[in-house]
Amino acid sequence: MKNLAQLSRHDMMDAFRGLYRTVAGAYVTNGTMAFHVPEVDYRAFGYEPDFDSLPWQESYNAAKVAHDDSDLEHAYDTPDL
Repeated sequence: MKNLAQLSRHDMMDAFRGLYRTVAGAYVTNGTMAFHVPEVDYRAFGYEPDFDSLPWQESYNAAKVAHDDSDLEHAYDTPDL
């Protein structure tokens, strides 16, 4: 297992993925930590998916809320007896 100092640029871009874009850049995560990256750096590091295919933050948040709400609906379903 590599420590952070041993990670190459290629390791870093494989580890992080874009979630959504904003006016100033994109939000990326590796599942453990997340941060905002300026658009030019997102493109330079070659993060996936392509910057232009990332949803806008508002669309991402709306989809997340809709998904979370649907999980809540099913969480309280009663089984058929």
